[in-house]
Amino acid sequence: MGPAVTAEWLHWRRAAKGKPFRFLDYRDGKGQVISGEEPENFLHPRLLPELAEECRTAAARSQLLATTHSPFFLNGLRPSEVRVLYRDDNGYTQVVRAADIQGVREFIEAGASLGHLWMEGHFGVGDPLVRGGAPAEKGKSR
Repeated sequence: MGPAVTAEWLHWRRAAKGKPFRFLDYRDGKGQVISGEEPENFLHPRLLPELAEECRTAAARSQLLATTHSPFFLNGLRPSEVRVLYRDDNGYTQVVRAADIQGVREFIEAGASLGHLWMEGHFGVGDPLVRGGAPAEKGKSR
């Protein structure tokens, strides 16, 4: 079954690579939540697919939340694993699953990388340089 994946395990895996990182670990008896902010920091971009796989392993046994601004880290993730957050016109945070964004699945099936789609503006949300990350208004192009 493999090692028990905990925040300590993820921290150890990062420390073994010479780049320790603290994940927060919350347990309430019903489950476990592990969270980390930008776990890719200080890692070479070529190590990020392995980090994505380690996060995937952790998410199989607990709830995992990791924030990122790295297209290289996103390249190691699946569209069903990624949520894009943005503020709507009223200032409230909204969330959309990358797999549910029009065209993303087709691009991925054709060989595109998720991080590159994000950087090229194909998500349609979450870009702080366009409408503060909010989606385009209905009937108007971005």
